[in-house]
Amino acid sequence: MRVAQWKEEGQLAPIDALVDTLIAPPADPGQLAARWDALLKGDGQFRMEHLVEGIQRWLFDLAQERLTGEVRYHAGWPRPQGIDALNPMALLAAWRELGQFRRSARHPLNQLLFLESIASHFLRALRPATA
Repeated sequence: MRVAQWKEEGQLAPIDALVDTLIAPPADPGQLAARWDALLKGDGQFRMEHLVEGIQRWLFDLAQERLTGEVRYHAGWPRPQGIDALNPMALLAAWRELGQFRRSARHPLNQLLFLESIASHFLRALRPATA
């Protein structure tokens, strides 16, 4: 139902572009934040709260896939390389941390710094689990 809503609101293209950045993110939080910033400056319909929600759902799906082998929100989208090496607890911790960002997503004081902070949390969660 959410994807149908995105399609109706004309947000499917920005969501696809966001997922592309999540599948193969650059290692540098600044570069990732710049990509997200460009998405937000695109058509004006895709807002910060959509971006944070999309990242949060992606993290949830990665954790769920690691724990159960299934995804909830992004079925049909490509999966990132090396998903088996990810720590599901780190993914869920980042998912929870993004909940804090979501509360202030409508009014970040500095958009690029806000995005860099989100990117840092996201990239930290994608580090392979240590043995």
